[in-house]
Amino acid sequence: MAQTIIFDFENTILEKENVDAASITDLVKKYGLDINETMKKFISYMHGDLERNDFLSSPHMEEVERAFLDAIKIRDDVKERIKSLSKTKTLALFSSLPTEWFWYIVKKNGIENYFDYIILSNAVGVQRKSKDVSKILRSGIPSDDCVFVSSDDEMRNYVDYDFVHYDENFWRD
Repeated sequence: MAQTIIFDFENTILEKENVDAASITDLVKKYGLDINETMKKFISYMHGDLERNDFLSSPHMEEVERAFLDAIKIRDDVKERIKSLSKTKTLALFSSLPTEWFWYIVKKNGIENYFDYIILSNAVGVQRKSKDVSKILRSGIPSDDCVFVSSDDEMRNYVDYDFVHYDENFWRD
């Protein structure tokens, strides 16, 4: 395998399936927020189409945001595997999450020190599925000996590194 491994944070490290949508929906209802409007705000903010102040403009939106972020977990056993891999490989994280969300999740799970490079596309105004993804990856990671790892096969169209599909077999020896 290549010397540098770039992990697609949202599609390899995070266990988004564990997000308890029902409890977040209950919280939205509890505060009297419109579920469709709230979801539109979340999606717009996540994709960089909405400024943070506008995202938080509804009352109680910070509480809903915190519940959402607290519900996101790291995949089982990934933390130890990443820690071990960081001893022999150069590791990078690519994320299109809003910067505040990314750092909250990474620090909450204690994985920030295992990565040599962190590329936040949202922070530089680059959409997740954009031709500019390769440009920002190459500007932040000085090696050509890289692979990009993601469960989102469509990302292979936006990166010019070798692509490795992430699934349950990825960590098998």
